[in-house]
Amino acid sequence: MTDKTGFEIPAADGNPSATQFYSPGSVYAITPTTPETALAVARLSRPAPVSRWEVAALTAPPPPGDDDQDDEDDEDDHV
Repeated sequence: MTDKTGFEIPAADGNPSATQFYSPGSVYAITPTTPETALAVARLSRPAPVSRWEVAALTAPPPPGDDDQDDEDDEDDHV
């Protein structure tokens, strides 16, 4: 990966470590801090893994000419 900045999120509280990559232009501020403070924040800010999201299947529309909107007139049409 070129032109990316990586941030390491340490393993904590049974959660695995993670690496997140960002474009340098998307990082607008970095606050210098101690490792202890960074670890405390990391424990509270665990990134959620990507999860699967599904859309319910749609039913197909009726074929053209198969509309039953004028059911009352159908008997008259076949006489």
